[in-house]
Amino acid sequence: MDRFDCQFLMATFVNVYISSFIQTDSPQKLLSQVLYLKPEQQLQLFHMLKESLENHGMVYD
Repeated sequence: MDRFDCQFLMATFVNVYISSFIQTDSPQKLLSQVLYLKPEQQLQLFHMLKESLENHGMVYD
């Protein structure tokens, strides 16, 4: 049973590692999280994203 118990431990560790460090959120999930922010926080996020996109030459003012 010792080897079998180790498989459960390693499977749990791998699952936590993948969900914490490798898997990325979908744009829909990120948008739903943004909608939970207060309106002033949403506006601040918008301005930060706009500035970042302008700095990378992706959006022109």
